[in-house]
Amino acid sequence: MLTAVFGGVPAINSDLWWKATHLSGYGLGWAIAILLVTDRWHRVPLGAALSALATWAIDLDTSTTICAS
Repeated sequence: MLTAVFGGVPAINSDLWWKATHLSGYGLGWAIAILLVTDRWHRVPLGAALSALATWAIDLDTSTTICAS
């Protein structure tokens, strides 16, 4: 991100970046839950937990990237 700013490339809108990464975290968690569990009632808590964990991990990376730029 720093090279993009110094290289004359316009900065990415951080709000759009935040929304895109968090949606991908939710999608990743649910995709893993769908692949791992066949029972619907076991899939729901696993999907919720995995999507929350993936979103939290992506949030750490995103906030570090936004603060560094």
